[in-house]
Amino acid sequence: MQQKIDISQIKEKLEIACSTILLPGDFHAALVPAINEYTSMLFELAGINSESDEQRTDIFTHTGKAIGPFWAAACVREVLRTQRFCRGIYEAVKDCLVKQTTKPIQVIYAGTGPLAALAIPTMMQFRPNQVQFTLLEINPVSYAKLQQLLTILDLNAYVKEFVLADAATWKVTDTADIVVSETMNGGLRNEPQIAIMLNLASQLPENTLLIPEEITVALATPRKENEPLLLKELGRFNKESYREIIAGSNADKWSFKEVVYEPDEEIGSKLMLTTNITVYKTDKLGYNDCSLTLPYRVKGDFNEAKTLKFAYKLSEQTGFNVYAG
Repeated sequence: MQQKIDISQIKEKLEIACSTILLPGDFHAALVPAINEYTSMLFELAGINSESDEQRTDIFTHTGKAIGPFWAAACVREVLRTQRFCRGIYEAVKDCLVKQTTKPIQVIYAGTGPLAALAIPTMMQFRPNQVQFTLLEINPVSYAKLQQLLTILDLNAYVKEFVLADAATWKVTDTADIVVSETMNGGLRNEPQIAIMLNLASQLPENTLLIPEEITVALATPRKENEPLLLKELGRFNKESYREIIAGSNADKWSFKEVVYEPDEEIGSKLMLTTNITVYKTDKLGYNDCSLTLPYRVKGDFNEAKTLKFAYKLSEQTGFNVYAG
């Protein structure tokens, strides 16, 4: 006989874990145990299974890859990544509530995966009349598991709407105070983060908060003992740059400026892209903090090249394309 789940006990443990994740500061002794407890509870309640083929299956769109339910859920295990995004959302909602107290803060969370793990700590800190989430997910398996999880946890009161859709093309149905999307990879390759943010930002007021606030990708070369040496900034994506891209693009086809790198000396073959993320205000992710900010090598031999041209492209292989000149 299956053991009956004691939801009250689980929610009590969940509240403790969430409060610990949201504590101010950087790394602290209680953080890893809290993230592990948080992950374990959500995995069990949502039925996340690493052996399931359907949970490991990605979806490919014209703007990038939406990773499968298991892979999306596994991201929660990254300690600083989960801490900074969870806390960034919480702080953003708290800041909005200072200005707006008569109606709930509206949050669009695009690309929830099966857990909506970045939103649950905020749900646990506020009342439903203070914050409401529109939860967007493209994968039907993740979508079903998310509904199952929030029903079990009795958190549906915080959900304005569940939406099964591609967030890169979804038409906004109402205004929002905050947009959250964490659908990215290092160097902004493969996944549709930028397409999603451009689509939503193009439909919402300029004062809507975007999380992450800024993502910067730069060309760099490795150094033995220190962080990579930055050579050229390739893209700085934030509210202002999204507006520039939107203004300079045709409807539904985003245009990105080409960036030219002209080195002072011979270009080596060991070039890499680095990523830095400002989630919200002081919550940031830098070099080696998580998988999103690990540098990755630019493929190719550029010893004979006098210049390199970089162009960001949205496709099934989204990312910065490099051309030698």
